[in-house]
Amino acid sequence: MQNIFLEHQNYLQKLMTERQVSFVLVYSNANNNASLRYLTNFYPLFDDALYIQSSAGEQKMLIKFPWELGRASVVIGKSNVIVSRFFEEGLENILGSYKKEKRIGIIGFNLLTYSLGKYLIEKWKDSLIDLDKDFNMFRLVKSEYELKLVEKAVQITEIALQKSFKIAKQHMTEKEFAAYLEFEIKSQGGDLAFETIAASGENSLEIVSLPTNRRFQFGDTVIVDTGARYEGYCSDITRTMVVGNPSKQLMEVHRILNSILDKIIEKIKPGMVAKDIHQIAQELYTQEGLGEVKSRIGHGIGLDTSLEPLDLQYDDIILKPGMTFCIEPGYYNDPPGGIRIEDDVVVTGTGCELISHISRELVII
Repeated sequence: MQNIFLEHQNYLQKLMTERQVSFVLVYSNANNNASLRYLTNFYPLFDDALYIQSSAGEQKMLIKFPWELGRASVVIGKSNVIVSRFFEEGLENILGSYKKEKRIGIIGFNLLTYSLGKYLIEKWKDSLIDLDKDFNMFRLVKSEYELKLVEKAVQITEIALQKSFKIAKQHMTEKEFAAYLEFEIKSQGGDLAFETIAASGENSLEIVSLPTNRRFQFGDTVIVDTGARYEGYCSDITRTMVVGNPSKQLMEVHRILNSILDKIIEKIKPGMVAKDIHQIAQELYTQEGLGEVKSRIGHGIGLDTSLEPLDLQYDDIILKPGMTFCIEPGYYNDPPGGIRIEDDVVVTGTGCELISHISRELVII
């Protein structure tokens, strides 16, 4: 387990040499910490953290609160962890004596707090190098070990979904259903990749709707979008339920979305541009009379889900073997109600393969 982080740190060391950087600062906070986790397996539960790696391989970690000290010490050694309420002071103690011509790489540049960003610009203005793009490209291609963790997260999610579908019933609330599903994820040793969506009735017409006290009613469609996190790596799967017998229109739209998902997967090849996938989806929607794709057709999965650095609607990134992401065609009109199907895939040497395999059939409760 530890070797994977050493491999990632070694890559960062190589990147530092290529970009002639003396230090790299990796900033993260409780809501966006995938890059730090990728390098160290540490992530702040509260506030923020700053990891520092030198060209000589030295490591330091700045954290805000002493109760994070034990977790940080496990991954980097207690002597290398500094509790500092103000990171500017901690950085000054570490880097203050170095000459300003030393180049400093930043990962998490757009996450920096105002005060930390101000300090870095005033102190090292002409020496700061944004390494986010280079680092994210490395993160996007999963090793065999990382892919196994994604596959395990998918497996946990699929088992949790299967068990949850069996207990779903009319008059159950969205929160009750989501709570049971999340229990099934955690009972298998997983964590939540994100808060489960169990959007019923009018809530299913929203692309994202967090669980409410609304009860499942006869005729509702229910969009169930969930994912497990296993040893940091995530899955993201969506299936649709219907309360009572589905209408012919609902069954037809669901069939079309299922077909669109298959056709998109068939067209994905290494070497194509990521955003072309969204264009393919739009062409298929138009052909089938579904109108506009109302949300991006997919995004990366790995140490994160929707924040993972791959957007299939806008990114010019060239797809490479080992990249993992989800494809999620949806339809949000009443009638027949909101419908979405989402699967996780990996780019191979010749095309694209499914990671998730749970049945896509409309779940009737």
